[in-house]
Amino acid sequence: TLRTPEHFVDWIAKNRKRRGEIVCRTDRHVPLHFGGLSYAKDPVDSEFVELFSTHGPHANIFDQAGFHKVFPTAGEMHRLAEAA
Repeated sequence: TLRTPEHFVDWIAKNRKRRGEIVCRTDRHVPLHFGGLSYAKDPVDSEFVELFSTHGPHANIFDQAGFHKVFPTAGEMHRLAEAA
């Protein structure tokens, strides 16, 4: 996403010495994956928990349960710290 795509196209056209064109897309061409690492005493045992993705079988569905696995509540964090 560019703030002023016209300036970018002008720059490309000038440097490549050929015409440029702005193309608008309404889909996300590059997949977006959002998540975090699950908590484990040993960081080596942590794993990536995907919470949201723009592609694949769970596209555009936010994983609320996974969110709580990655971001525990303050009370859970306190209990985890005491147990460590």
